[in-house]
Amino acid sequence: MKQTTEIESPPYDRVGLMAAIRAQFRVNWHGVHGPSHWARVRHHSIHLATVRHGDLLVAELFSYLHDSQRENEWTDPGHGERAAEYAVSLNTRFFDLAPSQLDLLTNAIRFHSNGELHMNATIQSWHIAMRPGKRRALTDSAKDRITDQLETLKAKVRAKVEHPFRVIKIQFGFIKARYRGMAKNRAQLHMLFALANLYMVRRRLMTMG
Repeated sequence: MKQTTEIESPPYDRVGLMAAIRAQFRVNWHGVHGPSHWARVRHHSIHLATVRHGDLLVAELFSYLHDSQRENEWTDPGHGERAAEYAVSLNTRFFDLAPSQLDLLTNAIRFHSNGELHMNATIQSWHIAMRPGKRRALTDSAKDRITDQLETLKAKVRAKVEHPFRVIKIQFGFIKARYRGMAKNRAQLHMLFALANLYMVRRRLMTMG
């Protein structure tokens, strides 16, 4: 099996930061936008920031802070602005960013879900995919070719993340949530994602029989 080496960001008080975030976190710690989501964002953003020669510390801090101020799991358009302000309040307490780094972090947190293209390599490491119309409008310039390559890399990452959702929707028929309580819906989704994991490795499991 191919071994991969986890890339580390510069040191800071990660334990203290996580404790502070958890103490004020307002949605389910084990929900859609909790630490499991942050860990996946960190993994991919650190990888992309390394490829693009971005700021690894800012990339890691973004992964932990971008959803730290959510008030619900669904529609919360103000969570980015609140999280950016929260990040400023934590600087010099758990990490020590220079003004330029803090500007990068707060800019990325504030606008991370609006789909706009940013030319900074660090911010590109976690922004969501470019809108198809904007990507089609890219030219053959060196800058646009690099941007297109980055979008291809994002698409590969996103395909891995989206695959389980495709399984529970198409294979298992979970198209919409039912109005029967958040706890019941959450329990059903946990079961479906566990089954989706098994479904995606079914061929490997059958050869082990």
